[in-house]
Amino acid sequence: MKGLQQMSHKGTTRFKSKPGHLAQFEWKPSINFKMKGNQIVSINIGDLLLSYSRFIIMQLTMSKSRDVLFNLLIQAFELMEDVLNELVKDNMKNVMEQPRSECRNSQINRRFKKIAEHFNFKSNPCIASRPRT
Repeated sequence: MKGLQQMSHKGTTRFKSKPGHLAQFEWKPSINFKMKGNQIVSINIGDLLLSYSRFIIMQLTMSKSRDVLFNLLIQAFELMEDVLNELVKDNMKNVMEQPRSECRNSQINRRFKKIAEHFNFKSNPCIASRPRT
């Protein structure tokens, strides 16, 4: 049709890494449930996707706090009986002081940096609004 541009539908190429090397963590959107007495309860899902096997570790939580996130990661490492070399994540407020963008570098908060150093994994934030980083 005249006046309409054709859009490119390029797909995102999946990449795999060596076993145990890379995973991506993200919070799924909160799910609200209405309980008896009209109380609203939010359920959160933490999702750790292993790059090589595409195995997913998920956990339901009532909070997205730093402590809950750290606990989720530690439990995942215990389940895998290993720690990853690199963790890719979005720009979670409980991890980032300054989100990564096309124009500026990110700044990871001190507590998460200490966790990454303790477990000896590299923390790699995605570029904001571009999960394909």
